[in-house]
Amino acid sequence: NYLGKFYTNYFVLIIYMIGLFGIIQYIIYFAKLKRQKNVNIKKFIPEILILVLVVLSFISSILSENTYLSFFGGSYRKEGLIVYLMYIGFILSASIMKNNKYKNIIFNTIIITGLIVTILPFFTSNFTYKEFSNVFHQFNHYGYYLMINLMLSSLMIINNDKLFKNIFYLLAYIFFSYLLEFNQRRL
Repeated sequence: NYLGKFYTNYFVLIIYMIGLFGIIQYIIYFAKLKRQKNVNIKKFIPEILILVLVVLSFISSILSENTYLSFFGGSYRKEGLIVYLMYIGFILSASIMKNNKYKNIIFNTIIITGLIVTILPFFTSNFTYKEFSNVFHQFNHYGYYLMINLMLSSLMIINNDKLFKNIFYLLAYIFFSYLLEFNQRRL
């Protein structure tokens, strides 16, 4: 259907633009850091590991039987090496965020949105399989989403020292854990 292809191409284009912006942003950040003296290489271990992953993925894509599919993905899921590089752009962009206030705003937004999205089935469905998979309509994607929220909730518990917020994050963690277990039982 045409509308589905339009949305798929549109979202892939957005991923390309944001990811490319993240890569360019990180290159500029790294160039500025390189001018400074006493830059510790240990600070860049995650980025070095990402670079190793990119090199190995590139070699794997070159040696693939279908290089076009390896680089650009299939017609339905455009998850090739190029899109993965753009996801890495997201990660690199986030890695240079220095202000913890903004990180907390982003993490809290993801957790609160996750709670809203995962609570919806309790009010809108009779817990049939497809409906419980929520807005994703696929239990694997729903499970990934729950895992991201579970990890963020645990990160916020570890890095927070306010009791009320820790109680909130702990309840969110318990709720996401329950839903993830419930999602697994539906298999």
